[in-house]
Order: sequence, then structure tokens, then C-alpha cells
Amino acid sequence: PQHGRGQSQDFGDYVVHYSAISTQQLPADAAAQYGIARAADRGLLNVAVEAKHADAAMVRATVSGTVSDLTG
Repeated sequence: PQHGRGQSQDFGDYVVHYSAISTQQLPADAAAQYGIARAADRGLLNVAVEAKHADAAMVRATVSGTVSDLTG
């Protein structure tokens, strides 16, 4: 994914929207409000799951993942 730009992935009945940014891009007051450390070596991943049915709405979901750097 491109940094700071939204992406999405289709999973049958759901679409997962996601975006990643450096925490340094967050306004200082917003980062402080949510207890997010702003640093060059920290990122923030935003994930939203949307149901595809007629009254499409965001749904509760459990999300897990792993992180690695460019060296693997």
C-alpha cells in the first residue's frame, strides 16, 4: 500500500478499507488525546470493515496482523 493513501480489499460479503501513515503526520493534540506516540519510526494503520449488503454499514471486526521492516 502507498503511505497515507487509502486502499481496499474485497472479502466476499465485506470490503476492508485501510490506510497507513507515519505518526508524525498526526496533529500533536490528536496524538496526545489518544495516547499515540509521534515518532519517525512509528506508523498508524487505520482499518474499517464494511458490509456489502444493501444497507452497507461499518461492522465490528477482529483484526490481527504482523509487522516487519524492508529487510523482512
